[in-house]
Amino acid sequence: TPVRLAFGQQPTNTIARSAISPAVTVQVLDAGGNPVVGSTSSVTIAIGANPGGATLGGTLTVNASNGVATFPDLTLDQVGTGYTLTAASTGLIGATSTAFNIGVGPPTQIVFTTQPADVSVGDELGTVAVTEEDANGNTVPDTASVDFSINVCSGTIDLGSVTMNNGTAALDSTQRFYTLATANKINASSGAFNAISAGFNVVTNTDYIFADGFEACRP
Repeated sequence: TPVRLAFGQQPTNTIARSAISPAVTVQVLDAGGNPVVGSTSSVTIAIGANPGGATLGGTLTVNASNGVATFPDLTLDQVGTGYTLTAASTGLIGATSTAFNIGVGPPTQIVFTTQPADVSVGDELGTVAVTEEDANGNTVPDTASVDFSINVCSGTIDLGSVTMNNGTAALDSTQRFYTLATANKINASSGAFNAISAGFNVVTNTDYIFADGFEACRP
């Protein structure tokens, strides 16, 4: 007779937003701790200890097959140390897994997380930022340097370099533009990684009107 649950394959350390592998399994046991091979009990997995405030994803309720419920696609979306999972089934004593950790993978890209906004002629560009991420979109807490630049007036303007703080580099640029333009884009590079921002426009500013309208090209 089914009495309680026990984790078979315990959850292992893995990367945030990546499926826990090998697949977590939960056994249905009798009072003597023997597998009840005929059980098809419905088993539900949840987060127990949640040090990173994560959300558990994947298929969370599975019917046992031959007394074993298998969860092949469980994911957690936040980095943390000391997570546990719990297993529950109606009428049975539940179980808690051993502790495991969720981390980040190696960096694979930098992406703009603060895009440039449209700017009026003569005004400062303002703040843009990039973040270093792994293949699953998790922030990698790096301290690498990021170089920012922009191509205008048939040339490249160096906007400066910023060291990442926990994987994010924010540039507060004082660069001004004195030529009407559309779809300007900021370039960012860090080691082998490069990113290009969304386009922004330089728009009319009545405080900067010249005799010939606007200067031909003065970044």
